[in-house]
Amino acid sequence: MITARQESDLARAVADLRALHPGVSSFAGDCSDPGVVNDLIRSIQRDFGRLDVVVNNAGGSHHGRPLETVSDEDWERTLGQNLMAAARVSSAALPLLKRSPGGSIVNVASLAGRQHSLVASCDYAAAKAGLIGLTRQLALELAPWQIRVNAVAPGLTSTARVEARWQQLPAEDRERRLDRIPLGRPGTPEEIAAAIVFLASDEASYITGATLDVNGGAFMG
Repeated sequence: MITARQESDLARAVADLRALHPGVSSFAGDCSDPGVVNDLIRSIQRDFGRLDVVVNNAGGSHHGRPLETVSDEDWERTLGQNLMAAARVSSAALPLLKRSPGGSIVNVASLAGRQHSLVASCDYAAAKAGLIGLTRQLALELAPWQIRVNAVAPGLTSTARVEARWQQLPAEDRERRLDRIPLGRPGTPEEIAAAIVFLASDEASYITGATLDVNGGAFMG
């Protein structure tokens, strides 16, 4: 089951994924809305009857402004999409996850939640740091059910949204930011996905409460 806020995004992804697996289902909605989350979990129960892995990848950064210009509405939207969506989906999913042996939750955090960021604003950094804290605490809480909870913290990654912003930067700014990455380049979505798949898999069966940094060496914790 894949989710997105926009039907158009889902349609493209489903078309690609069904070439690999015909059983892909989709659900459109904003997972920061509790009603949407409850409908999503009911759809999973109806279509599959079980749930083994949750990947909390909803999020987004909408601005990069100083704190004094970030409104309460900005805070609510950023925290809702980057932190509360993961908390709500994880909570609603637990009755199904507890029925599956070896269940797993993977939260997609950010380098901005691990250290200061040159591009993120305070609300985004706070939300991602909160998501890492949620990961640790939930891992402890769910350990008696053998449900593992981990996070991936990507650095600069060449998504469509990042590429659009990247091209707007002066060449000297792009060079300065790449100089802060020891491997000297942005990551790819596929490299982030590989880390998520690993943490969700049985290959990571003794890993819980961890944050895996996938950032080319920009942060070495």
